[in-house]
Amino acid sequence: MAETLPGFENIGWFGLMAPAATPKDVLDKVYRDTAKILDTTEMRARFYVLGMVPVGNTPAQFADAIREESALWPKVVRERKIAVN
Repeated sequence: MAETLPGFENIGWFGLMAPAATPKDVLDKVYRDTAKILDTTEMRARFYVLGMVPVGNTPAQFADAIREESALWPKVVRERKIAVN
């Protein structure tokens, strides 16, 4: 892809999502517990075997990353004049 669009980078990711109405204290607990697990040697080793690197960013950081990626694709489609056949 970078040969066609210089500077383009796309990485795959996995994340946990919750309904919009989920209370903040619940989201915070899920984040803390998940970050704690992702920081263990055992979990990092499991991800490494799969060629993955756990990030464990905050809910706000994850929301920012999703917004950034969501804004990227319409631009790519427009600039490259991509159409569904």
